[in-house]
Amino acid sequence: NALGTPFEPVLQCIRCGACLNVCPVYRHIGGHGYGSIYPGPIGAVLSPVLDGYEKFGDLPFASSLCAACTETCPVRIPLHELLIKHREVMMDKLKMDHSFNDKIMKMVGVGTSAPVLFNMALDMDHAMMGVLATKDQGSVENEYNSGRIKQTKMLPKLARGWTDVRDLPRPPKKNENFRHWFKEHKAALEAQKHE
Repeated sequence: NALGTPFEPVLQCIRCGACLNVCPVYRHIGGHGYGSIYPGPIGAVLSPVLDGYEKFGDLPFASSLCAACTETCPVRIPLHELLIKHREVMMDKLKMDHSFNDKIMKMVGVGTSAPVLFNMALDMDHAMMGVLATKDQGSVENEYNSGRIKQTKMLPKLARGWTDVRDLPRPPKKNENFRHWFKEHKAALEAQKHE
């Protein structure tokens, strides 16, 4: 199925597993999450070629596109580029409506490129998550036990889908996040640099 297509480079795979070892998605979900005998980045490219997008159309989207798989592949299969190609085929050839995704990505781009908007979004995130979070019962007290977001009707449908099967970790309080810590410690870090 891959011969003579843009996905032909996947046939060079020697099944060494190097792409699986470096893939952050594979590390978190494991091999069974792919629903195919070919897990990891190589499976996300090969499975839709072998069995179609109807069965494995979600696999090309199960990637951070960090390109670690491509960098570590001993036969230099451009796995992250092939994942992007699968996404293009699904959006264009299968006539999937991507106008909603385009609008969302434009909003994210505007929000993350303007520091004022980004900080406002962080403030809203901390405020909303504080309201929605519930304290874990019976957990061992430690620095990470600040509560988790449980399934709730108030969450948007997309987030509720996540909390149907797992708890969403509560974000740190505003004065405990990395940005706040960095501001407090920046002077000390600069002093260490110049010593």
